[in-house]
Amino acid sequence: MVSFEQMNLIIEQLKHCESTEGSALQISTTEVSAFVSCEGVWDCFLFSHPEADIVDQVEKAKGLWYSTEELEFLDSVNLFHVLRCNSKNRIHFSGFIADLLLKLEKKSFPEALEITLLEWRKRWSLQSKGMSFEDRIGLFGELIVFRDLLVSGKVNSANEWTARKKGDGLHDFVFPNRKFEVKTSMKDVGEIHIFHEDQMHHSDGLYMLYLKIEFSDLGLSIDQVCNEISQNLSSEKNADFLTKLSRSGFIFGKYEEEMFKVRNKYYWKSHIESPFIQIQDIRQEIVRPLDISYYILESSVDFTSVENFASLCD
Repeated sequence: MVSFEQMNLIIEQLKHCESTEGSALQISTTEVSAFVSCEGVWDCFLFSHPEADIVDQVEKAKGLWYSTEELEFLDSVNLFHVLRCNSKNRIHFSGFIADLLLKLEKKSFPEALEITLLEWRKRWSLQSKGMSFEDRIGLFGELIVFRDLLVSGKVNSANEWTARKKGDGLHDFVFPNRKFEVKTSMKDVGEIHIFHEDQMHHSDGLYMLYLKIEFSDLGLSIDQVCNEISQNLSSEKNADFLTKLSRSGFIFGKYEEEMFKVRNKYYWKSHIESPFIQIQDIRQEIVRPLDISYYILESSVDFTSVENFASLCD
């Protein structure tokens, strides 16, 4: 089980190292001698081991490189086990390092590393099977909306993002006087799918936010959007964000080559003359289903273009 407190310490220390070139900061609160540092685009995790043999760099898992090296540290040259990953995968591997640190309290570094790799490979495999391409598109859209709200200062935490939690309502973002339902499409003429009849029943303050996206090498992966969000959250609030993100089944590093570009952003404010099924459209003598699945074409909805979804909170 990942220690979010330890994970956030690692992330915060890496942020400090980025701003101070050549620095190394401690990440362990136990007797384990562990530090982080930054080398350009690389996050480095250093574990002191004076008796380690020199090992050339080898990729232990996709995006995670291991070596043992002599490094000048605290005015002396010491041997270290070194793990490196690209900083764009920081959140993903910070959780891995947090787990590794727990095992190092009782095991040698080689043994702890292999056990942690084995556990995380199983975790990556199980989680990656649970997220379809459609789910990833939907998550990307929700995260773009969250980033808009966060960077603009309309929110400072993930409290308003329901993140598919049952009991938090049918909508993706819930405010005291606003409800946002987010839909994302890669089709030229998108199909807006509704999976619960109450989802688009008219109420004051209900908006549908609609993103048109496409594959692009100049775009962003879900990992990168998550990193941008984490950079704008405090440690405690970032832990809550990561907990909510885990509900989606998303796994960092699995889809980092899948890059999306936002072509257009639209919104539609709910009104009585709605194109979606309303309560009065349902025959009352028939037992109402709890869950339905239907769709309408985007051309049936009178969308308005918007630059930033945060403007809808004004």
